This record gives sequence, C-alpha cells and structure tokens, in this order.
Amino acid sequence: MASAPLTELLLSSTTSSSPLPTVSLHNPLTGALVHSFRSPVASTSTAPARAGKEDKDAQSLENRRTFAAVEGKDGCGGFLMGLGGKEGRSGLNVWSFTRETTQHRLIPPVRLSTIALSRDGVYMAGGTPDGRILLWEVSSGTLLVTVDAHYRSISALAFSDDGAALVSGSEDAGVSVWSVGRLLNASPMDPPTPYATLSDHTLPVTDVCVGLGSFPRCRVMSASLDSTVKIWDISTSPASLLSTFSFPHSITHIAFDALERYFFAAGPASPSTSSAATPSTAEAPAASSRVVRVNLYRKRKDEFGIEVAEPVGGGGRGEVERVGEGAGKEGEVYEVADTITSLHLSPHSPSLFVGLASSAIHVLSLPSLLPSRILAPPPSSTSPGAITFLQTLIRPPELGASSSSSGTGIGGEVPLRPVMPQGMGRTVVVPEERERGGPKGRVVEMRIGAAGSGLRLDELICPARGLTPLSLATAGTGSSVVAGGAAGALEKERNRANDLEREVEVLKRELGRAVSVNEGMWKKVVEGALDRR
Repeated sequence: MASAPLTELLLSSTTSSSPLPTVSLHNPLTGALVHSFRSPVASTSTAPARAGKEDKDAQSLENRRTFAAVEGKDGCGGFLMGLGGKEGRSGLNVWSFTRETTQHRLIPPVRLSTIALSRDGVYMAGGTPDGRILLWEVSSGTLLVTVDAHYRSISALAFSDDGAALVSGSEDAGVSVWSVGRLLNASPMDPPTPYATLSDHTLPVTDVCVGLGSFPRCRVMSASLDSTVKIWDISTSPASLLSTFSFPHSITHIAFDALERYFFAAGPASPSTSSAATPSTAEAPAASSRVVRVNLYRKRKDEFGIEVAEPVGGGGRGEVERVGEGAGKEGEVYEVADTITSLHLSPHSPSLFVGLASSAIHVLSLPSLLPSRILAPPPSSTSPGAITFLQTLIRPPELGASSSSSGTGIGGEVPLRPVMPQGMGRTVVVPEERERGGPKGRVVEMRIGAAGSGLRLDELICPARGLTPLSLATAGTGSSVVAGGAAGALEKERNRANDLEREVEVLKRELGRAVSVNEGMWKKVVEGALDRR
C-alpha cells in the first residue's frame, strides 16, 4: 500500500482576547481550509479590565504569542495549547489533532501574557505581566520552577532547537538566556541565574528567535521598539554581540532563516517619530506595515579579483548596519495596508507567511516576496481578531482520526500524548520531591537481583504468539521434547510457577535491604552537605 504524500499545512491562531478566537489548518498551495478547532468562548474574554492594580500590570505590547503547537513524534500524536480570554484570564485550552473540540481546559496559577513549548513537547514556559517565568513539565503538569526573570512584563519566549535553553524578552528592554538544566536544579535556597544576559536594547523587546544548533552553540536574534535587530553569540562568556541592524521604524516581528543567510523584519511602514515615547504610543496601529529582507552576507571582489562572501554587520557594538526606508533592491521589501501581527518563515517550502490584524494571511514566495495567495478569514458577523500565531507543519497522520486513550495505537488508532492530566501545578515541586515522584507521585523502585538469578529468554512463555507450554528436555540427557503427556507437562509448569514465586519472595527481601541501604546513604550525603554549608 502506497503511503500518502507529505503535505505542508499552515496552522494559524487569532488573538486570545478576541470574542471569537479561531484555530485553523490551511493548505497554503490551494488556500483550502483543511481543519478547524473550536475554541470555548469565556465570559471573561470581553470583560473590561478593573481599575487599580490590573491597570498597572496591563500589557502595553499587543498581539503577543499566546499559542503553541507540538507535532506528533515516535508514534504519539501532537497537541496544541492556547490561552483563552483577555491576557490568559480564562485559562489554557488544549487540543489534539484527532478532534476539533478541546481535550483539556486548564487554569494557570497566575495570569499569563505569553507561552512557549519546547519542540519535543516536554516543557512549557509561560511569562507573566509582572516579569516572572513559570516552567511546567507537560506530561505530568508539574510546576518545576518559578523565576523572577525581569522587572516588567514578559513579551516573548522561545526554546532552543534541542530544548536545552529558554530565551526570554521583556518590556524592560532585557533579553535573558536560561539553561533548562539550571532551572530544573533550582531551589528556594539556590535560585537560578541567567546563563547569559543580553542588555543592549533601550526599549521593550518585541520578539526573539533562536537559530538551529544545540545549546549553547546557537545564535539568538532579538528585536525591539528601539528600531534595532541584534544577533548574539551565546557560546562565548560573556555573550558576544555579533551584529546590529538599525531601521527607520520600530520592529515588531522577526523570522530567522534556518541556514542563517538572511532574516525578515516587520514593522510599521512610516518612520517612527516617537522612538523615545512610551511603548503603548509606539505600538499604536499603523496605516500600513512592511516586511524587509536583510541579507547577512554579501559578495565582493578581493584584491585578486575573486568573488568572495563576507558577513554583513559583523562589527559588533562599534558598527551598526543601517537599513534604509527604501532598503535593498526589488524583491526585498513587501508593504501591506494593514498591521502585521505575526511572521513565519517556512522550513518546508520557500514561503513567508504574514499574519495581519484583519485576520488575513499573506503567502509570499521567496525570494521575490510576491504574494502567491491571500488566505481570507471565514465570513462572520464578528471579526475573529488579529493573527498572532503562524506555524507550518507536515500534515499530521492522526488529523481527524480516532484516538486511543490507552496510548497503544492498535488498529490504526493514534495514541494520545499525556498533556497535564492532573491540571497545571500551582505550587513548585522541588528537585528532591521530583526525584521521589512528588507529593502525589509514584515512586519507581529499582529491582536488584542476585547474580545468576535472572531468567533465560527460552524459559519464558508468550501466549500472544500462540505458543503452548511444552516441557523442555534437560541438557545432556539426550531426550527430546515430549509432545504427549499433558498431565506431566502441567505438573512441571506448576512446579515452575512455585519456584518463580519463591524467587520473587527472595528478590523482595533483597530489594528491601537495598532500599534501606540507599536511604541510609542518601541521609548521610544530605546531612554532610548541610554540615558543609
């Protein structure tokens, strides 16, 4: 049977504060709507903010990323997560690709401003309006750590490709790189510190991107309302500022090429006249927006007349590469009479996707930056809202298929990946408790047997393969396997079962002694560490 051809789909989501948020899968080649997911409408999504403290903590940067998705892997289906209601007040909605309705409705312990998922779906990070970062384990819903990361609201979060690092951007103009390993080992007595602090922006950070490569051998790109885009090398100590690109307008969204040959920067088309203004003023809706392609390498001829490639903007802090209003040649700028609210560069095809405040999506062909298709929102009396999330993925095999809650994918069913089955943890579980399964967890003990007490594979009976219990001839007697004599074979199997039960009792006693030894050693290590402190 021939396998189905691979098809690229575009996943899009509108702002969580919309009265009618939409989550859709489109075919970018045909523009057809392949699948849509229903979002529960909460009564708090359109409720006005109360005066007082909420006004003080209100977000000044609009159209933040409040949606994330993980593709299926290793036989398990993928899932989607999205905040519901204004500024995440209505909780977190979870979908699977097997059905259009929500799988879970979770309530975070605090109000979230933006979220991010690691590529493998192991961890979820959430940012708060007061500058904190929360890290969860997705499979259990355990709250692993809470970090006082920034002084103001978290505006952008991004995991590295291998999930070993988390990059955060904030309205305090700071960018921090966090090692996930350090976050997991943090405790109230030993709070985590950033692996690197990137503090060269002067206005709120609007977007961050992490290049391919394992941490820390990956580059970080950050954009800000100060009209600059910066590229950092975090493999050095301290982190090195490789390039600075200055634009005549503020930058709201960026997209990094996987091979790091170029990047795209989006922002209002008219020059920003309020570079020193407040963030809310600088983020006022513009009449039109533009996307600029910036090449990171250019060709020149050396003294021998040989054409070579050299990096652009590699002078660090001393040099700034200026990108003019009419930057570049034809095909490097695309303008649209709307506000750009999201940007995504496809890793599967030469396409750039631009989400707009009017709920439309422009599909641009590369390298010409000409629109090949415009995906219009479905007709509705209520506007779905701005497109704040775009991601391309290969058509999931479980899309619209039946699901298996047991996680065994039998008969074509797709096993569901466990996604916070007990809800989102509201208190941090310290590393010591996580190692023992947590307060409501399950402790998996190690089985230690005596040397030579293990069973051989030829002694096991596998009913699933249709094997019948047969008595095996003892080695060296020269006798063959006796097919007859069912009564004798049954008696031998009963004796074998009794022997196994006695062996299990012996192993249990050995396990108890091993556990007691382990507990004694653990207490000595902990007490010694505390005495040294």
